[in-house]
Amino acid sequence: MIMQVNPNFDAAESLFERRLPSRALQYWVQRGVVRREVLHALQITDQTIGTLLQSFGVDIRQVVTETMHSHLSGVRLGEGEDIWEFLDPKMRMEENPLVEPVHRLLVQLNATEAPEG
Repeated sequence: MIMQVNPNFDAAESLFERRLPSRALQYWVQRGVVRREVLHALQITDQTIGTLLQSFGVDIRQVVTETMHSHLSGVRLGEGEDIWEFLDPKMRMEENPLVEPVHRLLVQLNATEAPEG
């Protein structure tokens, strides 16, 4: 596969790699699936979630790269159009490719709230 070379791709990829894990964690906090007190007790923070994902076998860079390529497939960005600005809205909330891996990790670590009912 031949990919169009864009000097901003690597920069955007690195930025997503750093930001998406904590965004995914916050997604679950905001939905009440996990409480901050539980995260604190387990020493899970926005800064540690990426390392935890990696230690549980999630290749964050690969997930980010594949998602970026998927969103950019068939898209021709205009001159000077920023990849980050184009992709960022497409990788928020439930569209964040790390939302499900973070949820699986939280379940494995018994950090999630028991379902009500």
